[in-house]
Amino acid sequence: MHISHTMTLSPVFVIVAIIVTTGYAQICAVKDTSLDCRNRNLSTVPSFANIPDTITHLDFSFNNIKTVNKFNISLLSSIVEISFAHNIITTIQKGVFEIFTNVEHLDLSYNKISKDSFKDEDLESEIGRAKRLTLQGNDLGSLEDLTFSTYHFLKMEYLDLSYCSLKFLGDMSINNLVNLKFLNLSYNFLSDFNEDFLPGEMGLEQLDISYNKITTVKKVPVLIELKVLRIDYNGIDFIEDGAFSTLLGLEVLSLVGNNMKTLRPNMLPLKSIFSLKEIRLDKNPWRCDCNMKWLFNDMDDDFNFKNFTLICSFPSRLRGKNIFTTSSNALTCRAEYSRLTYILILFFSASFMVTGLIYAVYIKRKYFKCNKCCEKKGGDYVAVFTNDNTNADEGTNVKITTADDESLVKNEERTGNGQVHYFDV
Repeated sequence: MHISHTMTLSPVFVIVAIIVTTGYAQICAVKDTSLDCRNRNLSTVPSFANIPDTITHLDFSFNNIKTVNKFNISLLSSIVEISFAHNIITTIQKGVFEIFTNVEHLDLSYNKISKDSFKDEDLESEIGRAKRLTLQGNDLGSLEDLTFSTYHFLKMEYLDLSYCSLKFLGDMSINNLVNLKFLNLSYNFLSDFNEDFLPGEMGLEQLDISYNKITTVKKVPVLIELKVLRIDYNGIDFIEDGAFSTLLGLEVLSLVGNNMKTLRPNMLPLKSIFSLKEIRLDKNPWRCDCNMKWLFNDMDDDFNFKNFTLICSFPSRLRGKNIFTTSSNALTCRAEYSRLTYILILFFSASFMVTGLIYAVYIKRKYFKCNKCCEKKGGDYVAVFTNDNTNADEGTNVKITTADDESLVKNEERTGNGQVHYFDV
């Protein structure tokens, strides 16, 4: 009887499962714990009923949704992540995400959300319900004062504002995110990173401002709980001594791919911050000379240089070598020319030599030609007057030659009835 009962229920279960999934299977697909509605050419959020209770992720990315309307969906408490990435969203209706009591991550990356969109209180109240908010790729341009208000963003711990074309942050623009732990501002156009950049009372633990336009670092914000700071690929060429000394809890400092050439003893908080465990300085054009000897002489033996590779770009004899694999005696400050300087010197030297040679040949040829022309022959010189012209009005021809040039003096056929006058030279 037990076996027969089991076999009777199985077909019923299959039929029920088909009925439950028929409402959305033609629009979206269930993949493990995700309801996958990507690339379905959706312009609005579809309604779903009786979705499996295993679903924790809703993915509506890569569609044409402009306004996020209210969901008609069951099992709302199980949803922890919602993605609307790569749509054209400008508006979010009030109360859309209010029903998702356990949502942790809301992805609105690469939409049409602008800084003016934040003037809509409904949008603020809705996107502030998640712990993690991704706004990557929205053309914000700048953040006005009090963009993220305390009331709507109390839960937020993670904020991604990368690729948002940010040129500056307004005063108090993100100051009210009191529980924020991670802030990503990479791939923007920020040029200032000073003590007023962020408030010290923030409990921020990780800050990424890589790929911006920062060239000088003087005094960084007093973020005493900050553990990871990334300022990679900014073009930084100057860091003031003690600039990072206020980051008392810092563990990782990354300055990869900037334009730093020398490393001074007090430029990095090697001794002032005891929590510091890792420094990344690779892909900078380091000049390995006498100014870098302190790395061998004054370095704290207890410091752990994890991934601390410092590859020399200058001088040429050390190019491509890690400074920590060379000896301190190799770090000298004698005057050295760059390869370009050598090439220019060689080019101009060769040009002067070729020019001088050509000039010398020209002068020599001119001298010998003139000397041959004016060479004095022995004997007397004579003037020969001839009347060879058929027209008497054209005058008399005169030629000067030596007395021994018989072709003019004695050849009557050539000179005609000319007259000869002798004179000494």
